[in-house]
Amino acid sequence: ALAVAVDATHARGPGAERGCHGLERLVLALGPQVHAGVFRRLRNAAERLNIPYDVAVEPGDSGTDATGLQLAEVPTGILQLPLRHMHTPAEVGDLDTARRGAALLAEFLRTTGKGEKPCC
Repeated sequence: ALAVAVDATHARGPGAERGCHGLERLVLALGPQVHAGVFRRLRNAAERLNIPYDVAVEPGDSGTDATGLQLAEVPTGILQLPLRHMHTPAEVGDLDTARRGAALLAEFLRTTGKGEKPCC
């Protein structure tokens, strides 16, 4: 078993120019809650599909479902979609980025157990 937690992250925009991601780029998290093999497979899938992505360092609790998954000893990755004005009624995301996220997950699943080193 393995898992990918899909969540949102802060996007760059007015008032949030530094430390955030562009709406057009998926974000792959890396940190203690992320299994290196799952991260590698997500990154490889993004690169095969030429999907632009950023890597975000999550040094502690990511605030995603990855926390519970990791505590249950399930190898886990984190895929994040950037949103402007997160946690407000005026959240803004990019539909094409969401589509690329779905394509990345489909490629990740399609290649699971085929041709890449096992993650666990």
